[in-house]
Amino acid sequence: MTDVGARIDDEELEEFLEGVENQSEAVREGLRLLARERAGMSFGDLDDDQERALNWLLDNVGVGRRSELERIENRLAQVTSYDMELVRSAILRPLEANGYIRVHTGMADVWVVVCAPPSEEGTGEASSGRDDGVGDGGGVGSVEAQRERLDAAEPARADGGDA
Repeated sequence: MTDVGARIDDEELEEFLEGVENQSEAVREGLRLLARERAGMSFGDLDDDQERALNWLLDNVGVGRRSELERIENRLAQVTSYDMELVRSAILRPLEANGYIRVHTGMADVWVVVCAPPSEEGTGEASSGRDDGVGDGGGVGSVEAQRERLDAAEPARADGGDA
């Protein structure tokens, strides 16, 4: 971990930071966005909550990695302050429709696979050398088939119990 201090002589930024609960996290999030923008990653097709969710997925799950749908819904509800029931329709479906995630139904669980964000040079998934057993197609087929699998998945309960 690196400690960095910054002096801000910009009224607009000062006003923004005064209204933020955690100023350090706001600065870190801004730096992450800037780093991704400079690396050619553009999230222009997402709203702020979807972008925050995608950043969390990229930072905590990783490109080409997967995590259980229930865990993702729970964490994204905390990150975005959405109710658990709304995370799937307001966050996950738009991320899936824009190619940022894929939903994979396994034998016993439903997984969310994080895809490489499109860059300015091209679009689509980058080769990630997955080692999670989910191939590029995942046996899923079209986006419509993936959406049906997402719709059929059981929602996670906020109290952690079975749905």
